[in-house]
Amino acid sequence: MVARPGRARFPLRCFHVSRRTDQRRHLHRSRCPRGRRLMNVLVTGANGFLGRHICEALRSQGHVPLAFVRRAASAQQLQKAGIDCRVGAFDDALSLQTSLKDISAIVHSAGGGKASRPASFFENNVTPTEQLLQAASQSDMKRFILISSLAAAGPSPDGTPKLNTSPLTPISPYGESKVQAEELVQQAKTRFHMGIVRPPAIYGPEDTRLLPLFRAAYKRWAPIPGGLRKTLSLIHVKDCAAAIVRTLEADYPNGTAFFVDDGAPHPVTELIELMGLAYQHRVITLGIPGWLFKPLALAGYGLSKTLGRESIITPSKIKELLCPHWVCESTQTQAILNWQPQIPLDRGIAQTCEWYQQEGWL
Repeated sequence: MVARPGRARFPLRCFHVSRRTDQRRHLHRSRCPRGRRLMNVLVTGANGFLGRHICEALRSQGHVPLAFVRRAASAQQLQKAGIDCRVGAFDDALSLQTSLKDISAIVHSAGGGKASRPASFFENNVTPTEQLLQAASQSDMKRFILISSLAAAGPSPDGTPKLNTSPLTPISPYGESKVQAEELVQQAKTRFHMGIVRPPAIYGPEDTRLLPLFRAAYKRWAPIPGGLRKTLSLIHVKDCAAAIVRTLEADYPNGTAFFVDDGAPHPVTELIELMGLAYQHRVITLGIPGWLFKPLALAGYGLSKTLGRESIITPSKIKELLCPHWVCESTQTQAILNWQPQIPLDRGIAQTCEWYQQEGWL
């Protein structure tokens, strides 16, 4: 159910929330401060790790999230949470136009690609952005938020955190595809109010990208490619989702890009120590120098190709892993959006470790 109901001109497949859920939604609205502009927000990638939390954060602030999904069957978790879904595909202009009916804003968090096929990053991050912007230009949509990545800005050679206005220097096909998506958004500023969010590594319960590191620490040893002087910026998924909601609500110059993090870069050794505290055992941290890691990783990549197997370790991924500093700074973002991260690293890591243990993911 949307804030301004209307009959679609084309058949629209979607989940419908129950009356009880609908009543809860209106209760959320009644608790919102006066003067807040509530929105119907189409969320792409809503059945992903970050996308699900974006939907939850939108609802908590009284907005109405509508998940854009490729298949109705893939949105069971969203349906259980009482979130409507609009079914379509980026390459289906008719389904896009139908899905955008009564939508006032878009959060575009869909993306991805296979590391073994660099072209897939552009197919999944650039082309859908272009298709979505084209469809939005024929709708009444007013605000568009692109979820980009720290990978678009690239690593820091000396550990100086990247700022919102830092030059973009990607070093991988994934980062390059995010830059191209950002460029499309900037070109559309004359049609919509645009915002870009560049998260660093996002963690939290249900995350699978950092899960291998959590598993390694659970097994009492953690190999770190590139050595132990590595520093990282991180953000808990709930804090990231809250910041994204603020980009929808706040006033700022059109096309502004925002870095978000938990407040400060962290040595990778701190991250491992916190995992050890959560697991209540000592974790041996093993720094693997680049001269050793690179040939071993390339050999593994070559073997996977020979055997016809998918490999997450590719030459571009090796390059990313060996960079010593993936860091950004969100002070400017906090001031502009009136947002602050609420979950410090120690609490977030403890919560995540506990969830992995309880759910049997380790």
